[in-house]
Parts: sequence; structure tokens; C-alpha cells
Amino acid sequence: MTASITSSFVLLFFFLVVAFRLLVFPYIREWPEDQPETRRLRRLDSPGEFFKLVSELAGAYPMTKRVSRESRPNRRMKDMLRLVVSGAAECALLSYIHRRTALQHGLPQDLVRDLLAGRFEGVSSADLPALLFARRLVENGGAVSGGDLEAVSEAYGPAMATEMEAFLKLVYFSSLCSNMVNYYERGRVPREERSRIYLAYLLARPVSWFMLRKAVFLEEYYTRTEPVEDRNGTT
Repeated sequence: MTASITSSFVLLFFFLVVAFRLLVFPYIREWPEDQPETRRLRRLDSPGEFFKLVSELAGAYPMTKRVSRESRPNRRMKDMLRLVVSGAAECALLSYIHRRTALQHGLPQDLVRDLLAGRFEGVSSADLPALLFARRLVENGGAVSGGDLEAVSEAYGPAMATEMEAFLKLVYFSSLCSNMVNYYERGRVPREERSRIYLAYLLARPVSWFMLRKAVFLEEYYTRTEPVEDRNGTT
């Protein structure tokens, strides 16, 4: 009996410590606040926006199950769309991940740099409608207008437009979450605003953590597999 009570107490104490570490400590600790420029980043404005975007993703992805493999964007197109969204959202973490991945998949370095900067001069006419669609989605805060969807549907067909919209919203959502965490932890957030956005920050942390783990994995993987001259960008 005593052993059972002791075990329960230890378990309860453990969960309380974990809950404090995850839910309370980020609010009361002192952050570096060394990147005030993060204030201008696109980020989550409230918990409501987080749940709204999650709801939109949950509604969009079941529709993509009916899209045939031939009607899905290929790997090259997905790489370019990721670069446009993360660049337009000014998400440093996702820009790094998608830049690394795109270069590994063979996209030219100049094209990668241009897409991150929102420059489409060297893009083919076949790819341009999709990239403009991606940029417009970010500019409209994740919303898709009827005119934009119609234009991309005419260029690639309704099925691919549906798949592309869901894919872009996922990249945009991830960018907002990463920027939210970066802003809260490094942006010199006033105390009153810190209280207002704290729940949104907590919701965004798991998404940002997952993307950060992915960035660490990619860095370790490419460091092992890339020749030194490729890492230095001299080839």
C-alpha cells in the first residue's frame, strides 16, 4: 500500500514538473530578445488563427485523396513552391530546410536564391502560374481567392489545383508557427503582448520543434554525404 502511494506521488510529481517546464517556464523565463527584427515576420496572431488554419488543413487534405498520382505536383514543383512560400513568409528555418532539400534534388543555386527572394524572371511559363499562386496565398494570409484558384485550375487542371492549395497551406502554416516561436523567444515582446500571444506560442512550439529537428537531421545528413566543395557552394 505504502509503495503504491509512493509510486503514485512520484509519478504525479514527475507530471507536474513536466507541465511546469512545458507550460509555465517559457512564460516566466528571460529570453535573449536579440532579434527585434522578428516583429515584422508573418506569424500567428492568436490561438484562433492556429485552430482556423488547422481546420482548413483538415478540410483540404481529405479532398486530395481523390487526386490521382498523375495530377499531383512533381518533386521539382513542390521544391519550388516550398521556396516561394517560406521566402515570402520570411521564415528563416523553413527557408533553410527547403533550400537544402531543393539543392539536393538538383535545382540550380541561382533559381533557389531567386525563388526565396520572390524573383521569377528565370522561371518557365509552365511553372509561373503555380509560383504566383503560392506567393498570392502568402500575401492573402493563407486565403485563396476565386480568381487565383481559377487561374491555377486553368493552367494545371482542377485536381492539381486542389492538391496544390492543400500543400501550400501546410507549408504556410508551418512557416507561421516557426515565425511565432522565433518572435516570442527572440523578438523583445512587450509583457502585455507576451500574455496575449502565449497560448498561440505554446500551440506553435510542437510544429516548430519538429521543423527544427528536421533541419538538424538535414544538416547532419548533408554534412556526411556532400563533398566539401558542394557545401561551400563552389561547384
